[in-house]
Formats: sequence, C-alpha cells, structure tokens
Amino acid sequence: MTLRELQIKELNILKQTISIIEAHNLSYFAIGGTLLGAIRHKGFIPWDDDIDICMSRPDYEKFLEYAQKELPEGLELGYFKTNPNHQKYCARIIDKNTTVKRNDAINDYYVNIWIDILPLDGMPDNKFMNKLHRFHLLRRRLFLQYSIFDSVKMNKKRKLFETILVKIGFIFTKIIHLDSHKQMFKLDKVLTKYPYEFSENVINFMGADAFKEIFKRSAFEEKASYNFEDIEIIGPKDYDYILKTIYGDYMTLPKEEDRVSHSFVLEDNINK
Repeated sequence: MTLRELQIKELNILKQTISIIEAHNLSYFAIGGTLLGAIRHKGFIPWDDDIDICMSRPDYEKFLEYAQKELPEGLELGYFKTNPNHQKYCARIIDKNTTVKRNDAINDYYVNIWIDILPLDGMPDNKFMNKLHRFHLLRRRLFLQYSIFDSVKMNKKRKLFETILVKIGFIFTKIIHLDSHKQMFKLDKVLTKYPYEFSENVINFMGADAFKEIFKRSAFEEKASYNFEDIEIIGPKDYDYILKTIYGDYMTLPKEEDRVSHSFVLEDNINK
C-alpha cells in the first residue's frame, strides 16, 4: 500500500463519519494537520497520513452514541468507555479491514487504520484556576502515557523536559503497573470539569500540541467550507487564527527532514 492509497482509505472513513454527523445536525471542525492541509494543499498534506476532526464536548458525546449504532459494515467505533481494550483516550473511527504496521514505539505493532475524533473542552477563566487545571491535565496525561508506555512514540521530537519524562517512564513502568482504562476515566473527569458551553476558552488537549491548542470558543461559532481532496469539509471560518495559534507561520513548508508521517510501515500492511 502506498501513502496515497492509505490517504484515500482514510478519506472514505471521513466521508462516512461526516454523513452521521450531518444526519443528526451536529457540528465538527477540521483541526490540526487536516485543517492545514485543506488551506495550504486543498487536501492532505502530501506526507501526512492521518485525519483529525474536533467537536465540542456536547456534540462529541452525542456523536459517539449515534456512531455505535450507525457506522456501516467494515467500520467500528474505538472508544474507551465502550471498549476496555481501546488504548487511546480519544475516539477513533476504525477501518476493520485494513491493517498496517507501526514502528515508532518501543515495540513494533499492528493497527487498523483510523481517523481521530477529538473533543474540545472548557478551560477556566480565572488565572490561578487555569494554572491549576493545566497541572492536573498534565499529571493525568502523564500517568495515562505511562500506562500505555509501549506505544509511546520514541522518534518524536520533544522538549528537554518531555524527553526526561520519557526516560523516567522507562524506569517507572518497570516498577509500577498502571491500569490504562482507569487512567482514561481519571483524565476524562478532569477534562470535563469545566463545561464547554460556559467557557470563554476551549482546549483540544489531546491534539498533537496540547496547550498550544487553546482557542477562544467563539472561533468555533462560525463555520466555513474548504476543499479537501474530492469533498468539502467544515472548518472554523477564522482558520488563520486557529492555524497561527498552533503553527505560527503555517504557509511556509517545513524543511525536507521534518516532513514525516506517523511511521506506518506501508509495505508490511496485512490487508488492503
């Protein structure tokens, strides 16, 4: 399977997902690399191999209820509250018929391809409570990462502090076993403490850039359609604000050596 073939399969998952979202008058937004791809490339970033959309926490929870019942044959919902074996906090729509190998963690492993559905959650307005909430979010995310340490990306560029935490994880996880399912519920409790609809600022905490993805909630009140491959997808109308917040100068292409995917070993895929 080529990268392009993988992208097309993910695009088909997205189409089915959008169909359910729109059928129930819910809202979604392209976010991260998917939004950047729509604006800069009118589709996938050429070297990218995933799709991310986000939803307000209320719509996210509603969507998950519908998705359990309405996904077509061949697709399934991956969500920790309905599947204790799901090893990620965020929901995924998974293609059960396409499996690929990944080699970016401690041990190589096989996964079905997917797209991510990310919740937007409220942040407290008070400065002290905001800092305290950030601390609790980081603590809960750290313990979750330690509980699934074998799948932590080892080739990811990190800040020095994060690199130290990963090295600590090597030792910590040899001594103490953490139940990843319990850690997800604990993270969920912290993330949902401040209701989306009553918060001036919201966060896509499970996105790639965590605290870089804090936005004014008002940015998600106005939508716009953007070309993405052979369809139109929804994103925030003020995409410039969102993308500058995450990436800074988002229209400048990264250096060749930084144009990397998530380390799928495409030639070793089991199924097409």
